[in-house]
Amino acid sequence: MASQLKRLRTALDTIAAGEVDLTNKTQLKDFVSNEIPNLAKPTKDKKQPTVLHLLAVDQKAQHPNLPKINDFQMKLLVGALIRHNSALVGIRDDQKRTALYHTIDVRNEKMVEWMCDAHPDINSILSESKNNQHYLHLAIKKKLKYFPTLAKKANGQTLALRDSKENTVLHLLVEHRRCREGQLAVIEDNQDWTLSQIFGKYIKGTCPLTDPTVPPVCLQVPNSRSVYVSDGVLENKNLDRVSRCFEISPIPTSRWFFRRPAMTIRW
Repeated sequence: MASQLKRLRTALDTIAAGEVDLTNKTQLKDFVSNEIPNLAKPTKDKKQPTVLHLLAVDQKAQHPNLPKINDFQMKLLVGALIRHNSALVGIRDDQKRTALYHTIDVRNEKMVEWMCDAHPDINSILSESKNNQHYLHLAIKKKLKYFPTLAKKANGQTLALRDSKENTVLHLLVEHRRCREGQLAVIEDNQDWTLSQIFGKYIKGTCPLTDPTVPPVCLQVPNSRSVYVSDGVLENKNLDRVSRCFEISPIPTSRWFFRRPAMTIRW
């Protein structure tokens, strides 16, 4: 750990002092050839096994003497490390956090972006998990502004992953306190279903659910998730344990609206 931290500090010192300018193609090429192979080596520290873990943490809290360089130079440094060995992004620390997961966890938004842009197949990392907690779920909980772009880099299967509470990314987004403009649209673009299919639409006129000859409304919802309904709604859980149906008692009115509050799923 000490040797890698020393190497990193020396490299950052030379960049901060202007001795090495990574924006210069010739100097960047030399730096990649001479310094990156050593910086990419394991730190032998289980808590921070790679230089990416070291760069991700809050420097004031963890390494007060670590030199600071401007964002563009840091982006080039992170990119060079990952292009040299993309596996660095997936190496886990003693808490089973990869470099990317750790970076999201400490809310280093800029570095999350740099790592994702440099990795040739970032979806392969996003599809992994830590104790059934996925990257996109964590990004929502940490309220990363970069989340919409991060979600666009994930495929449909990754977006559909569920955490230990059976929540997908969509379930977390629809919670009011976590929902931001444009985030839901990002998820819909990568799904075979839409929010309107989940929440339904207004039904004008006599609700067909009051007609005993009309089939009941059925939801594909695991038994582990609660569904809250209004009075007069009967719930019948199916034997498959992943779906249930609802019947609504007739309402004596010529005009009835089936609104979301009448049958809502608590995500």
